[in-house]
Amino acid sequence: MKRLLITTAAAIALGLSLAAATPASAQLMDPFSAGLTDRTHWEQWIHSLPAGSYHDGALYWSGQRSLRVNRGTCESSIPDFEQGCEDAKRMLDPMDYARTTDERYHAGWRAYSAPAPVATVAGPPMIIPQPWTAPVQTPQPAPVPTVTGPPMSVPQPSTTPVQTPQPWTAPMQERLHCNADATVCRTEPEPSTAPVQTPSPTGVFAESVTLCARQSGIQAFVLNGDENQVEMLGTQSGLFAFRACMNSTGYPLTHTSR
Repeated sequence: MKRLLITTAAAIALGLSLAAATPASAQLMDPFSAGLTDRTHWEQWIHSLPAGSYHDGALYWSGQRSLRVNRGTCESSIPDFEQGCEDAKRMLDPMDYARTTDERYHAGWRAYSAPAPVATVAGPPMIIPQPWTAPVQTPQPAPVPTVTGPPMSVPQPSTTPVQTPQPWTAPMQERLHCNADATVCRTEPEPSTAPVQTPSPTGVFAESVTLCARQSGIQAFVLNGDENQVEMLGTQSGLFAFRACMNSTGYPLTHTSR
């Protein structure tokens, strides 16, 4: 009844052990190679077993098989332990027989060396890049420039006394007489009379005479059309201002009538 309580792991290991139960010593191979091959099969099988009762039973028998006295048995209250022990015994018995009877086989058995463990190189932890997220920019209001200027001046009411217009009195009129080339001029006072009506002149020269007469405060009109002859009536200062104005317009006076 106890033999039927075999777990799944034990059944898998049992199949592996039965596949390797036939020792290389029973094959057509030289004793040294057979011993090395059998040892390799055993080491691969024992190290392939998962941790548990089955593995413990197989490992237990590998330590008991070489004892000459007080050798234990595979009987156990743990079914997997007992099964692992018996599978290891079934595999190792023919190998142990060849090992103890043939020195060349024994030499091959002892020539086995475990493969060097794979070195694990410890490096810095892997850094997994994270997706970049642009920071959210909060728009800031533009600063309002502060313009500093001079203080505003408030206009004050004028305190200047109001000028009362006086009745206008016509100044003494003077007539300007010049020689032919306008190098010598003289003035003669003349009493003021009624305003002289200035005929409407024509041409650019006449327009210049009219403009300068207004600016100088005199009465003047053109004589003989566009011959640059002007009759002037006004004060001496006004007459000189009229001549200066005409000179600036490009029409200098060369003749004046009496």
